[in-house]
Amino acid sequence: MKREAARYGLGLLHEIGIDETDQWFADYSACDAAYLRHFYVTGEKREFLSFWHDGSKRMDALVIPQFTPSVRAFRSDGIVI
Repeated sequence: MKREAARYGLGLLHEIGIDETDQWFADYSACDAAYLRHFYVTGEKREFLSFWHDGSKRMDALVIPQFTPSVRAFRSDGIVI
């Protein structure tokens, strides 16, 4: 799931015209995932950059689907007397 979120982030960067950072973004995302995985498994907080490796596998950008907000009413939104 983390990688999917990163792919949407990469898509946003591309949408605003930033496409020269793809390798850095892949390396950063891999470092972040490795850091979190280590912390959740061991409970140990290590230096973030100790998980950094250049040349991580690049990811394909995902375009965020069109979103149309809507108003919804919930029972809990009612007035209680």
